[in-house]
Amino acid sequence: MNRRYRSSLGFKLPLSWRDEQAHGRLPAFPGDLLTHLRECGFDYVEFGFGLTLEDNSEAEALLEREAAECARAGLGVSMHPGPGRRENETAAWFGPTPADQPG
Repeated sequence: MNRRYRSSLGFKLPLSWRDEQAHGRLPAFPGDLLTHLRECGFDYVEFGFGLTLEDNSEAEALLEREAAECARAGLGVSMHPGPGRRENETAAWFGPTPADQPG
């Protein structure tokens, strides 16, 4: 939980944000973006995952890598299904919940 705002703060990124930066579709950040977000008071990163992760091992592996990098930076991860999602897909949370953060 963010001490200043008394609520959790999240930063939404596309799951492919690193590729988006590499191809100039997102501005490059000079340094470790995830650590910077944590230092700025963000508690988690939310990744939208488009249509589905089911039966998409490449997207699942990417999510696992990004979740590990977020954990290394002290950030939780929220997954949120995007437009066109299946009815049985819901948002999910990984890592410490905002209530678990020291505050």
